[in-house]
Amino acid sequence: MLICAGALLESTEKIHRPGCLRIDREIITEVGSALTPQAGEEVLHLPEITLAPGWINLHAHLELASLHKKLTPGKDFTSWLEQLLSQLPALTPEVRRQSILNSTHLAALSGTTSILSILSQRAALAGLTSTQTRVWWALEMIDLHEKPSATELLDQATSWISRHPNAPWHLALSPHAPYTCSPTLFRQLSLLSAQNLLPFTTHLAESTEESELLAGLDTPLRKLLPADLKRPDLARRTLPFHGAASTMHYPRILFLRTEMKSPRSISLFSKKRMPRLSTALPPTTGSSENLSFHHFSISTDSGRSWYR
Repeated sequence: MLICAGALLESTEKIHRPGCLRIDREIITEVGSALTPQAGEEVLHLPEITLAPGWINLHAHLELASLHKKLTPGKDFTSWLEQLLSQLPALTPEVRRQSILNSTHLAALSGTTSILSILSQRAALAGLTSTQTRVWWALEMIDLHEKPSATELLDQATSWISRHPNAPWHLALSPHAPYTCSPTLFRQLSLLSAQNLLPFTTHLAESTEESELLAGLDTPLRKLLPADLKRPDLARRTLPFHGAASTMHYPRILFLRTEMKSPRSISLFSKKRMPRLSTALPPTTGSSENLSFHHFSISTDSGRSWYR
């Protein structure tokens, strides 16, 4: 098929006017301004349309979208989280499934074509057959109360994916956060991620309270954790930024979704250099700068914390 549009955005430096795009079995094989139809080729004329690559959302919670406008900002992160937790029991698998369908529909309308979505309740996928966008289902795991069988959960999800060969779906792994997942679970999921070439995503610290908790300081967030939780390792780490982290490709690139005002916010985090992992810092709001990359250290030595 040949699509002929008014314009085609190939990159920020290259725009074709008019814009032509050739597709062969769902693969884009050629773009340009002067492509001509081949014998018997279907041609679609869209002179009023500008073609552009789809947006990628590296961190979403599609199953929780029904909570939109039901939560108030609150005085701090802990009070907001308490609101969220109180709403979860009412989110049945059917409600979560409908949220996924509605969210991916709206995402497609906005030009977003690929989403990495944190999945906390796998039952939400029951009965789901397709979505309007590609989705990487990031299996979220926590070991505060019991230890999940990461390998078993991954096997079950892989089997489910295989039963929907035509759906645009993939798997990913997601230890929830450093204060809800032990270093052991982080290491296990990191190993599974590497072995199976799966994306890996986690919430590092999206609020001041989380950063303070990870630094071993007294914070209201501590009351939401089990009273008998023993995590002496928390006091040994300080994260000088707030954000979520995702990796979408192998070898790993770590993308930070953060409220930082400037790259200086992660300077302390970036000082220890190690080639195994990199961060991609998005440009600040209103900036025309390209992504800047920073290295940091992640230890996998036995007896030491997985994340630093």
